Amino acid sequence: MEKDLVSVKESAAGYVSAVQLKGTAPTRIAYDPQNKKRLYCSTKKAGLFKSEDGGDSWVAVGEDAFSSSMVTAVAVDARGFVYAGTEPSCLYCSRDLGETWVELAGGEQT
Repeated sequence: MEKDLVSVKESAAGYVSAVQLKGTAPTRIAYDPQNKKRLYCSTKKAGLFKSEDGGDSWVAVGEDAFSSSMVTAVAVDARGFVYAGTEPSCLYCSRDLGETWVELAGGEQT
């Protein structure tokens, strides 16, 4: 959805939807290949969020690390390293599940 994150889960009674991260304007969702219940959601208005329970609850991560609250992209590699892209254009990497972040200079390897 354009303004909110909407999740849909199957239950014994059918499908149940829930609206989350209201008003944050989600842009991308990525899961950690080492733990598929660990999700990250980038947003245009409120930074980056992480869920450890498959999207049932979310906490903000990287609030003090990013130069902008407009996080336009998120990805997780096979090692569990998290990458977040912001506008204005900057790329950040976290090697500790979103606890700390470093800005990557052009062409820098992680």
